[in-house]
Amino acid sequence: MIWDNKDQYFLIISDTRILIFSLKEGSLGDEVDRYIIDPNLYEKIWDVNFSSLHTKSDRPDEHLYRCVVACKANSIQSIKIFDINDDKEEPRILSYMNKIDDLVVCISDNFKKVIFSNGKEHYMLNGKGQDNFPWIKDKFLRNVVNHGDEFFLVCSKNYDRDVDILHTKNQDFNASLKRSIEPGSLTCYDSMIVNSEPQDPKKGMLKTIMKIGEFLYIDVIDIGLGFHEDTEVNEHVKRSIDKYYMAYGFNWPYFSYGTKLNVAVVLNAFNPSY
Repeated sequence: MIWDNKDQYFLIISDTRILIFSLKEGSLGDEVDRYIIDPNLYEKIWDVNFSSLHTKSDRPDEHLYRCVVACKANSIQSIKIFDINDDKEEPRILSYMNKIDDLVVCISDNFKKVIFSNGKEHYMLNGKGQDNFPWIKDKFLRNVVNHGDEFFLVCSKNYDRDVDILHTKNQDFNASLKRSIEPGSLTCYDSMIVNSEPQDPKKGMLKTIMKIGEFLYIDVIDIGLGFHEDTEVNEHVKRSIDKYYMAYGFNWPYFSYGTKLNVAVVLNAFNPSY
């Protein structure tokens, strides 16, 4: 689900379709538009960016918004980016080599840039020009945060001490979250920028929510401190931790767990039906 930046619309998105609903007074909840990808051309929707900042003077047609999608093309290693309401303009194309299904694709807020990663290749599409994006190096891109015409990138290796936050415009940006990461243990659910100022892209807080093993982390990064040249400044200003299993007990062959719902579970290693 995506909420419009002016609270005029909200979108429900699946792998193959987009439903757009109104949040305006008098038409609250009404379906405004729907888009279904052509299965002969595309396999899946990988990202959507939406803005209702446009008015009739900006767009002479009946659509008072822009909805730009990034779709995986059929049978080839390409992502095509296009406005669902603009049939005249040819889609922009971002191409890659490795056939990997786990992709990360994100469209910038000004619709001009698209960042792509499949774990082995990292690219930036700026307008119609595609360039390699080497700053991620051998890390995996876990999540992407739009911030104006740039991105903040949440990334780490499969085995890593930290989760690193990178900035696509400033290679000197330095922010990290200390974690102990093993393969398959990290899932980054979402990230967002809050308390930002459009006239100063270096102000604001980056919030992330991720799961590592059984622990759920909510972290807050002061992005202004990440741009600070003083490496002694700690940009990680807040952390909250939660987990479902709050207590453990072990006496072979018995295992016991206490959950946050005040439920105790006792298991027998030799008897699955115990």
